[in-house]
Amino acid sequence: MKKLSFLIVILLLFSSALFAQVGINTDGSQPDSSAGLDVKFTDKGVLIPRITFEQRNAIGSPAEGLMIFCTDCGSNGALSIYSNGAWRTFSPCNSIAPIAGTHVALPTQITWNWGESPGATGYKWNAINNYSTATDIGLITTKTETGLSCNTSYTRYLWAYSGCGTSNPTTLVQLTQSFPSPPVVGTHIPSAAQIIWNWDTTNGATGYKWNTTNNYSTATDIGLVISKTEIGLACNAPYTRYLWAYNDCGNSASSILSQTTLSNPDPPAEGGHVPALNMIVWQWNAVPGATGYKWNNINDYNTATDMAAATAKTETGLTCNTPYTRYVWAYNECGYSIPVTLTQSTLACWICGDPFIINHVTGVVAPVDKTVTYGTVTNIPGEPSKCWITSNLGSDHQANAVNDATEASAGWYWQFNRKQGYKHDGTNRTPNTTWISSINENSDWLPANDPCALELTSGWRIPTYSEWNNVIVVGNWTNWNGPWNSDLKLHAAGYLYSDGLLFNRGSLGSYWSGSQSGAIYGWNLGFGGGYGGIYGNNKAFGFSLRCVRD
Repeated sequence: MKKLSFLIVILLLFSSALFAQVGINTDGSQPDSSAGLDVKFTDKGVLIPRITFEQRNAIGSPAEGLMIFCTDCGSNGALSIYSNGAWRTFSPCNSIAPIAGTHVALPTQITWNWGESPGATGYKWNAINNYSTATDIGLITTKTETGLSCNTSYTRYLWAYSGCGTSNPTTLVQLTQSFPSPPVVGTHIPSAAQIIWNWDTTNGATGYKWNTTNNYSTATDIGLVISKTEIGLACNAPYTRYLWAYNDCGNSASSILSQTTLSNPDPPAEGGHVPALNMIVWQWNAVPGATGYKWNNINDYNTATDMAAATAKTETGLTCNTPYTRYVWAYNECGYSIPVTLTQSTLACWICGDPFIINHVTGVVAPVDKTVTYGTVTNIPGEPSKCWITSNLGSDHQANAVNDATEASAGWYWQFNRKQGYKHDGTNRTPNTTWISSINENSDWLPANDPCALELTSGWRIPTYSEWNNVIVVGNWTNWNGPWNSDLKLHAAGYLYSDGLLFNRGSLGSYWSGSQSGAIYGWNLGFGGGYGGIYGNNKAFGFSLRCVRD
């Protein structure tokens, strides 16, 4: 067999050199006059190149009539011939029909969707089962059709095509939307003379209409908003409203909305009050539906103080160890509640030697919010009848040592006859306002500007020149040991210098008196490791304060 094949090849080569036609056979017959190559066997065929679909398409500039066997065209492969500028594939090659996807239906529109068909080079789509009149949409796998009727079922047809030919049609079926369902009523929000009506989004709706009567034609179009605020209503009154969803098909049946407005608010509940020696912070609980509260020291709403929405009232100037009764009303647009009675006693009367608590609040005196417990002491040599605080104004606690350099022990600093205190953490000053670089005024420290009186309640004040001087002389305070070893525990808290910079904290102490030594200078207690006494210093410096009362 191998010898025969070799002989045929030799004969072919020989004959191709002698003839314009080639015949391959076993009977010696001449090729047909119309054929360049005439292969004649009764038990064999011609085997042409076998390549894949992708390999076929990768052939560069194929000649007209070029043939291959496409191994993956169709389910078992097929013959492909390049003709008229394209590959043509012959049976048994078949295109696979597309698989219908999930269509998107609107009232007058459907977006038809389908999956990709393997090997497809395009799709055709038609409203009737006719491939020849179908619209070629290329390789797009979606088709949007408009101008349809509401609540109508539509059938469409789709074909995939490729070099293998055309698939069987895929039938696409979809129902367009009808008018929407009535909206689902939500939770409304009533107040005294107002209701916020609420409802849920309705599938397929392109808007909503709202009315006070069950009449769609006169209803207010509110678009796709799912809330409507109605004002100017009566108090404690039931209301019924009507709502429709609509789209291009029409409108739903009405949904009925019902709600009653609020009446006068309930009285507030008494809260936990905060007593002090000469003060009570009255507190009460918020009331649903109330827009504000009034407070009075007598049971008279008309003369009560309007607290707006606040639920606390700070009352000062009270007497220690005394019971008090106060009244609070809740109100809204409808009216006001009966009063709630508030009762609280002030703390037992304070005597020097007892500590007391101060809630400092950021403002024109305190630089930051802070709650401080101040100790007190009396019988200080030189001023034995006076009561003194045992830590600096604004400090967290009493110093731990004479050279304690911490901010917590130092407290705050003041310029002479100025309300505003300054905190300095070693890097930053609070408040970081423009520093007063010069003070020239012929005045002692005025009571209206006294931080001791303003922060520690009335009775407390800054010591005078005479009071500091009496303590210094009797105590023989010639260096910082005297102030520190006394019951006052005065320490080296430093001071604020030019531009409000911190200076010498931990090495010297400077405490203002309320007395001036001139228009530019004020008297202060000053001490360090090797000196102590009373000195005149620039009023623009920021010194510590230690408060006293008679």
